[in-house]
Formats: sequence, structure tokens, C-alpha cells
Amino acid sequence: MPPSTEEIQLSVLLVDDQESFLEQEKLYLERFKGKYEIDTVQNPKKAVEKIENNKYEVIVSDYEMPEINGLDLLEEVKTDKNSPAFIMFTGKGREEVAMEALNLGADRYLKKGGDPQAQFNVLSEAIEQEGYHKILEEEIMLHTKRYEELFNEIPVAIARVGPDVKVKEVNPQFQELFGYKEEEILEKDLDDHIVPESRQETALKYTKKCLNGERINSKALRETKTGEKKEVELVGIPVEVGGLEEIHGIYKKV
Repeated sequence: MPPSTEEIQLSVLLVDDQESFLEQEKLYLERFKGKYEIDTVQNPKKAVEKIENNKYEVIVSDYEMPEINGLDLLEEVKTDKNSPAFIMFTGKGREEVAMEALNLGADRYLKKGGDPQAQFNVLSEAIEQEGYHKILEEEIMLHTKRYEELFNEIPVAIARVGPDVKVKEVNPQFQELFGYKEEEILEKDLDDHIVPESRQETALKYTKKCLNGERINSKALRETKTGEKKEVELVGIPVEVGGLEEIHGIYKKV
């Protein structure tokens, strides 16, 4: 189970060439002790080095800086899905800069100015939202990777069937057991391909039960692409995805 947001300490890099503003920004965020681990840098080129050598959940950067500006830094940072969240925090409020920043992958564009406490409150909320979102994304990617590894390596045949009763995915062991290449069976009715005519009614009952959230465990007769009949141990597991029930059909040759 992932930690609650209260238990997470976000690692944040603040980039701004104005030393006095950078100190004020850091001082305000440090009031929330336990929430943030703050690092700062005035030179955006040195910021690139820091990002390459450290893990940050969130980068907060000014726009107008010497040598390279905030948009240049954004392009350096946003190289892949694992890149930190990026918040452009600048006194330069030109609409074209905001649009370009968002088009380049910035997660937020915030304007400096006005009451210091109010602007830093807005910044703090943005850091939390984008930082926690980044952590959640990483958790999802990790679980997806683990699922894919398990799906492909587990020594039993598995077919993932959507709520429309069409095949969404089959693993290599399914292809070996039943003789179908994945592309031959994707978005097709699974029962039409591997259930003998005499067992269609029973198979339909199993499918309906699974789509209603009931787990199935039974011996069953199934057939390969060439028509060979095989007795298998069948496990049908309902899995909720986006509020809809999918079925993971697991087959082991008896």
C-alpha cells in the first residue's frame, strides 16, 4: 500500500537567479517542516547538473534568467515520463510564454507578485498537488511493469477479456497452449475461438458470473486453433478496471 500524503516528503528544487527572492521562497516553504526537502540553485545550468545527479519530484523555476531561460531548462528536464513535475513561477506573465511552457510539458504556470504569503500559498499547493501526482504516476508505472513481467513470465496461459467480452491481451503461454498468435485473437470473442460448440452455453454462464464479480474455478474442455481438445483447469478472476469488470481467464493443462 502506498504511503499517505502526510507521510511523503517531497524533494523540491527551486531555480531563480534572484538570490533574495530564492531565499524568501525557500524560507516560506521550510515552514512546512516534514513536507519538503528543499534544494536551491541560482544558475540554471547548474540546475541541469543537480537534476542529473539528484532525484526531485518537483522543479520550480523562474523564466527570465542568464545563459538559459526557464523554457530552455524545461526542455532539458522534460525528457521522458520519469521527469520531475515542472512549475514555471515567474514575474513575466506574457501569454505566449505561458502557452509555450505548457506546450513543452510544464505542469503549472504561476505568476509572481502581489502579497508574498498569498503567492507562496498558491505555490505550496501547486507543489503538493504536482508532487503527489508525480509519485502516484511512478507507483502506477512500477505496478504496471511488475504486472507485465508477471503476465508474460507466469507458467500458465492467461487471457484478459474486457467488459465487451472481447480479448484485450493474451500472454505467450496462452499462445503456446491454444496455437493462436495474439494478433489473431485480439478484439475477438474468446469463447468463439477456444470453447467447443457443445460447451458454449456453460462457458457463457461462466462469463456472465465473472462480469458480475464472481470468481470461477472449474475443470473445462477447451480446443486449440487446430481443433485439438484439451482438458484444462480454468480460473476466471473478475478485475475492476475503471469501474468496469474485466476477466482474467487462467488456463492450466491437466
